[in-house]
Amino acid sequence: MKPVSNVFGRRDQVMSFLLALISLVAASSAVAQGWRERADALAQAAVREGRSRGLVIAWVSPEGSGWVSAGASGNAARPQIDDQTLFEIGSITKTFTASLLATAVERGEAKREDTLGTLLPDLAFGSPQLAQVQLQELATHRSGLPALPLTPEGAKRILFHFDNPYRGTPVEDFWELLGDSSLLNNAESNKQTQLYSNFAVAVLGQSLARKLGTDYDKLIEERILQPLEMRTTQVHAPLAREHLMAQGHKPNFRSTSRWDLDAYAPAGGIWSNAQDLSRYLAAQIDQSAPGAKLAQAIQVAPPQTRYTMGLGWFVDAHMGRQAWWHNGGTGGFRSFLGFEPARRSGVLILSNTAQGVDDLGWHLLLDKPVASAAPALAAHLSTWMFTLLAPLFLWSARRRLLAPPTARAPESAPSRLAQLTRKFTQASDANLDRLGVLTVFVAALFLLSLARSFGAWQSWPMAIWWTSLALSLILGLLLGAAAARLPWVTRRSVWQWLGWGAGLFVMLAGGGVVWLFG
Repeated sequence: MKPVSNVFGRRDQVMSFLLALISLVAASSAVAQGWRERADALAQAAVREGRSRGLVIAWVSPEGSGWVSAGASGNAARPQIDDQTLFEIGSITKTFTASLLATAVERGEAKREDTLGTLLPDLAFGSPQLAQVQLQELATHRSGLPALPLTPEGAKRILFHFDNPYRGTPVEDFWELLGDSSLLNNAESNKQTQLYSNFAVAVLGQSLARKLGTDYDKLIEERILQPLEMRTTQVHAPLAREHLMAQGHKPNFRSTSRWDLDAYAPAGGIWSNAQDLSRYLAAQIDQSAPGAKLAQAIQVAPPQTRYTMGLGWFVDAHMGRQAWWHNGGTGGFRSFLGFEPARRSGVLILSNTAQGVDDLGWHLLLDKPVASAAPALAAHLSTWMFTLLAPLFLWSARRRLLAPPTARAPESAPSRLAQLTRKFTQASDANLDRLGVLTVFVAALFLLSLARSFGAWQSWPMAIWWTSLALSLILGLLLGAAAARLPWVTRRSVWQWLGWGAGLFVMLAGGGVVWLFG
């Protein structure tokens, strides 16, 4: 029979162990709940303050992983946002492309120091400098290649596909550009300053695919997506899952078109969701992702270069803590993905609005302060001033047109100001014609285009603008009916014609520009 004291001693040890285990579980649960509460507060505030129409925030930590969402997807087929909702992730794609380089190095298919000339010996380069650009320089923005090469074909695509500027870019364009001797300018200085280049990373991805005898999207599928079981992620728009795709929005919540990056896909063409990217994030943290160790190894750092970088990953520090990260932005989306290896924690944010979310990610990850996202006072003024001025302008013109001549100016002018007012009014009345009335209507539409582009519609209901447009169209018709008795054109001086032409050009051209690009 064992001594009673030993039995009680062992029982005390067991109880102490159980209490410690319960305390550990409770502490982990509290930390995990802390992640959720902080993320949810940020997400709700982002929607409430007009930073995003809808977003999802996910995190990975030793205490567990999770996600929260707020706002709406903008897709009527599935308005709620969850971890299945698909977003354009933009330049986070560059970390996938850099991982392809890392896997090629690990498999002995290429070296970081390999040049484009070595990788693609069958390609005719425009200069020895182009042929000597290294693969690691492409991945760290030190190649000297421009951010986007300016070509006539590229200008046409931007002009005719302003809402989808990369659409229709074939890979063959890249090989032709690399044959241009003028493509690489100020190469040595750019290698020091790190000229951020979508073109360089696109060339990297397409060159690796060409070297390995496949397409970029197939290479991503085989080497990154399948090993990590990222079943929904896809290069190019996943139209087969259109019901899951979020609608992109401009900063003032106006809808945008999807981007088809075509040959530029390695720089920003991937669509993904919080579920898949949480897998990717976790695999980067524990370095089980294909090519992760090499891709995260620091390649360049100040003072030799502007940014500290691995292959595709930026590295930043705050209050002695270091994190690897990349963000993304397209016409209607913003994203952030970052992780802190020392604490084995990471954060992901996907937003369907073209307003930055980096500060939200850094706040969750490294406790950096959150920047204010409230629309500027000028945006609020634009919302109301231009929206109200358009119908007011038309109403005032119609009222003056219908007023009898005697009512347009006083009979007597006791003051100099009244005399000038009468003279100006009589001159305006003398030039009243249908062309002038049409110009007034164009001016009203110009004001509405300014309101639509620069108004704070993330804070005010867009119904205000539509109401103003409807009212302006009605007033425009009434104004046109009142002008039926007028001649088409009255006599004008040369200066009046020049002033009219310049004003009309500014309104038509300016209105078109802000309508398309604003």
